[in-house]
Amino acid sequence: MRARGARFFAAVAALLAVCACAARADDLAGRLGVGLTAGGVLPVGGNNNQLGADFGVWGRYGLNARWSAGLSVDDFGSANLASRLVPVLGTLAYTLDPKSAWNPSVRFDAGLDLISNAAGGSATGLAWGFGAGCDRFLTKRLSVGAVVDWLADIEGGHDNLRALRGGLTAAWWFDVPRK
Repeated sequence: MRARGARFFAAVAALLAVCACAARADDLAGRLGVGLTAGGVLPVGGNNNQLGADFGVWGRYGLNARWSAGLSVDDFGSANLASRLVPVLGTLAYTLDPKSAWNPSVRFDAGLDLISNAAGGSATGLAWGFGAGCDRFLTKRLSVGAVVDWLADIEGGHDNLRALRGGLTAAWWFDVPRK
């Protein structure tokens, strides 16, 4: 467990070193980003506090210089988790510094949790979350970043349906023609 944690923090340090190079991004208005997330998820509450893996895909469209909307699908789980969560979430994000190559943002997420457990049961619940992240644009099209999120199932009362997530992201950004 400690070796995994050390590797994760080494990866974050390497990301920050790579991001030290000079780059400048335009704001996200009219741009579509498609990305991947990889990291760890820690269930909060209940009887399980084992670190699990998080792998996800996401898309985000810049509505204007500060606001963007998107959709994400993640897979939280490993053999250590009693429940596996697959949140499918809509996102509304606010960019704090839209003209910077460092593109910090805060966001609110809401959607569905597809839940399965080791006993073979499954359910669908409503989910919500909030988080913060930062994308570092290495070029106008390529960004890498980090995210930290709190996610919860609205229905409550279920073990392992609240989680703290940390991860690294990589994305490719496209200009979308406006009419």
